Amino acid sequence: MKPCEDCLQAINEKFLREHVLPKARLILAILECSKQFNCSWISPSDIYKTIENWFYRNTKPGSHQIGSLYKGAFYFDSCSWQVEIPIRFGLCRINAFHSLTSMPDNFKLEIKDFKLEIKAKHEIFWEFILLWLNCVDYAYGYDHILQLNTFNQLATSFIKSAHK
Repeated sequence: MKPCEDCLQAINEKFLREHVLPKARLILAILECSKQFNCSWISPSDIYKTIENWFYRNTKPGSHQIGSLYKGAFYFDSCSWQVEIPIRFGLCRINAFHSLTSMPDNFKLEIKDFKLEIKAKHEIFWEFILLWLNCVDYAYGYDHILQLNTFNQLATSFIKSAHK
């Protein structure tokens, strides 16, 4: 069962009364609908897409975007390209090349399509994949490292300083 227009409107009005920031409403609405309909959600399910589309239509453009969890840099074609690691919830697929948000698609294809090229193209592809994996590992592991409480205070302060 999908949430109806009136249900989503009521949820959004509740969030307005509670002064919930627009960027938090989408995820909170998904959690609220999961409770009301006694179901779990996985992006990109029909329920998730219904709620997401409703908020895209009924809120200020961009207000639902939370931003990146972490940003790295990849050097290619004499330029540094930002690698954005998104905030994700639940079970989802992540495409490494979607993280290169400012890179034109033709450049991404050039990196991906190393089959017919020389060995250097193959190395560039794997260089990017390894950098991306390190960024993902760091982005999702940083908080976990701090929560472990296995490091002494000096080591923890070094980790926090390096993060800044």
